[in-house]
Amino acid sequence: MVLPQGQHDDRRSHPRYKFVKAVEVHAAKRVIKGFAVDIGQGGISFIIDSILAPGNVIVEIPEVQLTLEGKILNHQPTSNAGLYRHQMQFKEMLLNAVLEEILT
Repeated sequence: MVLPQGQHDDRRSHPRYKFVKAVEVHAAKRVIKGFAVDIGQGGISFIIDSILAPGNVIVEIPEVQLTLEGKILNHQPTSNAGLYRHQMQFKEMLLNAVLEEILT
């Protein structure tokens, strides 16, 4: 479920914001290109053409020069065959200042 910008999903500890940017996901000694869907202080969701098992990954967002470490919590198929949306929880929360900077 994608929420309108600024709207909060009550199951989350922190609000998520629409954030569509190219990403490079580093997992299991490979790099998978995809795109972010939303981001918040505690995590990010992104769409790639692979299924990642729960575990640690690194996500790079070249456009905003940001590297994020965290763990995959889950995934689900998208309406486009062969694409999967993953939810990642950050190892360390994003600072508000960093979040504000990349969203503007």
